[in-house]
Amino acid sequence: MEKPSIFVLHSASIIGSLVFPTQIEEEIICSTCLIKKQPQKYKNVHYELDSWNGEDIFQGETVFMISERLKTALEENNIKGCLFEKVTVKKSPFFEFGENAGSDVLPNFWKLNIQEHCSGPEVWWKRIPCENCSLNKWSITPAGIDSIAIPFNKEPVPMRTVFYDSWKGMDIFYLEDPDVPIVTEKLATILKQYNGEINLLETKWIL
Repeated sequence: MEKPSIFVLHSASIIGSLVFPTQIEEEIICSTCLIKKQPQKYKNVHYELDSWNGEDIFQGETVFMISERLKTALEENNIKGCLFEKVTVKKSPFFEFGENAGSDVLPNFWKLNIQEHCSGPEVWWKRIPCENCSLNKWSITPAGIDSIAIPFNKEPVPMRTVFYDSWKGMDIFYLEDPDVPIVTEKLATILKQYNGEINLLETKWIL
């Protein structure tokens, strides 16, 4: 299998916020220590828009959402590694359409349900053994804290990397830690062709 270039999908436009009745689905894997399976999953997603300027991809907390036309493009290009779940979008009391919206009617929007995981070195997060059970908790590292401020911090942040032999051909996937997903160049190229600011960070495969 050919190795594609890969990127961390660090962030996308934030044009509103998740609101009730959005629920965070947290799977507790140790009832004594309350260790949670990562990453968190969101269900029944409701998003309140403050504005819309034609964005095809945007973010709410750790959820990435896309427009109907971007969803169609991903399906037509056979993007692997995610499913699509329709989200409920409403306008905030002070909502405004931007000059590039192209319409005064909002399209349908969909949440990216990322299905796949790969593994890699623990750079932004470290496993910390629990004192009470045999499981591990995730603890953010100094590099992980620095990564939150990308692209505003001046110093380079250590790169996340992926073990190539853990990859099964998907175009979007999580690592085992609680952080943001990684995408192939194929998916990154499509995302860059649509409206919405995204921040992609270079990463690489390792053996």
